[in-house]
Amino acid sequence: MTDHLSELDLDVALFEPPRDAIRAHLEGCGSCRDRLEALRAELDAFRAGDEPLRAARIVADKLAARGL
Repeated sequence: MTDHLSELDLDVALFEPPRDAIRAHLEGCGSCRDRLEALRAELDAFRAGDEPLRAARIVADKLAARGL
């Protein structure tokens, strides 16, 4: 595993229980924990409809970063 989790690992951790290696990394890496918490907050805002345009931009940016 690299120094930090990939965006894909973090995205998966939003919807599934993290695999042991990811869970262990999150326990020891405050930066990745903070990134995951920020993603959870964005997802919660998206689901609540609090900030639909901001949430849509976040999703579009993620898709663009993956070349989709």
